[in-house]
Amino acid sequence: MKLPLPPNFFKCPPLSIDEEERLKAQAYGTAMEVKSLVQSSNSAGVSWTLASDDEGLKIFRATVDAHGVHDRLKLAVGVTETAGTLDEVVALFRNDTTEHAKE
Repeated sequence: MKLPLPPNFFKCPPLSIDEEERLKAQAYGTAMEVKSLVQSSNSAGVSWTLASDDEGLKIFRATVDAHGVHDRLKLAVGVTETAGTLDEVVALFRNDTTEHAKE
Protein backbone atom coordinates (compact mmCIF):
# COMPACT_ATOMS: atom_id res chain seq x y z
CA MET A 1 0.00 0.00 0.00
CA LYS A 2 1.44 3.33 -1.05
CA LEU A 3 1.35 6.28 1.34
CA PRO A 4 -0.08 8.80 1.62
CA LEU A 5 -3.45 7.26 0.96
CA PRO A 6 -5.54 8.94 -1.71
CA PRO A 7 -8.39 11.25 -0.70
CA ASN A 8 -11.61 9.41 0.16
CA PHE A 9 -9.73 6.10 0.51
CA PHE A 10 -11.94 5.09 3.42
CA LYS A 11 -15.61 4.66 2.59
CA CYS A 12 -17.56 5.39 5.76
CA PRO A 13 -21.24 4.52 6.00
CA PRO A 14 -23.52 7.47 6.69
CA LEU A 15 -24.58 8.03 10.29
CA SER A 16 -28.19 7.56 11.26
CA ILE A 17 -30.02 10.64 12.53
CA ASP A 18 -29.92 9.20 16.07
CA GLU A 19 -26.15 8.59 15.85
CA GLU A 20 -25.58 12.08 14.51
CA GLU A 21 -27.62 13.68 17.30
CA ARG A 22 -25.87 11.55 19.95
CA LEU A 23 -22.44 12.60 18.67
CA LYS A 24 -23.46 16.27 18.55
CA ALA A 25 -24.73 16.05 22.14
CA GLN A 26 -21.50 14.34 23.21
CA ALA A 27 -19.39 17.02 21.49
CA TYR A 28 -21.39 19.80 23.12
CA GLY A 29 -21.09 18.15 26.55
CA THR A 30 -17.35 17.73 26.14
CA ALA A 31 -16.93 21.36 25.04
CA MET A 32 -18.87 22.58 28.08
CA GLU A 33 -16.79 20.36 30.39
CA VAL A 34 -13.56 21.76 28.94
CA LYS A 35 -14.91 25.30 29.32
CA SER A 36 -15.83 24.62 32.93
CA LEU A 37 -12.43 23.14 33.75
CA VAL A 38 -10.58 26.00 32.10
CA GLN A 39 -12.59 28.61 33.96
CA SER A 40 -12.24 26.99 37.38
CA SER A 41 -9.25 28.10 39.39
CA ASN A 42 -6.43 25.58 39.73
CA SER A 43 -8.35 22.91 37.81
CA ALA A 44 -6.70 19.50 37.93
CA GLY A 45 -3.70 20.86 39.83
CA VAL A 46 -2.69 23.30 37.09
CA SER A 47 -1.72 26.81 38.18
CA TRP A 48 -1.54 29.38 35.35
CA THR A 49 0.42 32.64 35.57
CA LEU A 50 0.68 35.45 33.05
CA ALA A 51 4.13 35.38 31.46
CA SER A 52 3.68 38.02 28.77
CA ASP A 53 1.12 40.58 27.62
CA ASP A 54 2.25 42.13 24.35
CA GLU A 55 -0.05 44.02 21.98
CA GLY A 56 -3.14 41.96 22.73
CA LEU A 57 -1.43 38.57 22.91
CA LYS A 58 -1.24 37.11 26.40
CA ILE A 59 1.02 34.14 27.09
CA PHE A 60 0.34 32.06 30.19
CA ARG A 61 2.65 29.42 31.64
CA ALA A 62 1.59 26.72 34.03
CA THR A 63 2.90 24.42 36.67
CA VAL A 64 1.28 21.10 37.46
CA ASP A 65 0.83 20.15 41.09
CA ALA A 66 -0.24 16.55 40.62
CA HIS A 67 1.22 13.35 41.99
CA GLY A 68 3.23 11.45 39.41
CA VAL A 69 3.50 14.31 36.92
CA HIS A 70 7.00 14.66 35.55
CA ASP A 71 8.70 17.87 36.73
CA ARG A 72 9.88 18.69 33.19
CA LEU A 73 6.33 19.01 31.89
CA LYS A 74 5.95 22.52 30.49
CA LEU A 75 2.56 24.01 29.71
CA ALA A 76 1.87 27.25 27.89
CA VAL A 77 -1.13 28.83 26.22
CA GLY A 78 -1.61 31.94 24.12
CA VAL A 79 -4.78 34.02 24.33
CA THR A 80 -5.98 36.77 22.04
CA GLU A 81 -9.31 38.26 21.06
CA THR A 82 -10.41 38.47 17.45
CA ALA A 83 -13.67 39.87 16.17
CA GLY A 84 -15.74 37.33 14.27
CA THR A 85 -19.04 35.52 14.12
CA LEU A 86 -19.73 32.12 15.62
CA ASP A 87 -20.10 30.75 12.07
CA GLU A 88 -16.59 31.99 11.25
CA VAL A 89 -15.19 30.24 14.33
CA VAL A 90 -16.95 27.01 13.37
CA ALA A 91 -15.54 27.27 9.84
CA LEU A 92 -12.04 27.81 11.25
CA PHE A 93 -12.14 24.49 13.12
CA ARG A 94 -13.98 22.38 10.53
CA ASN A 95 -12.28 19.10 9.71
CA ASP A 96 -15.24 16.93 8.70
CA THR A 97 -13.94 16.42 5.17
CA THR A 98 -10.49 15.69 3.81
CA GLU A 99 -10.41 19.11 2.15
CA HIS A 100 -11.28 20.92 5.40
CA ALA A 101 -8.73 18.91 7.39
CA LYS A 102 -5.97 19.84 4.93
CA GLU A 103 -6.64 23.58 5.18
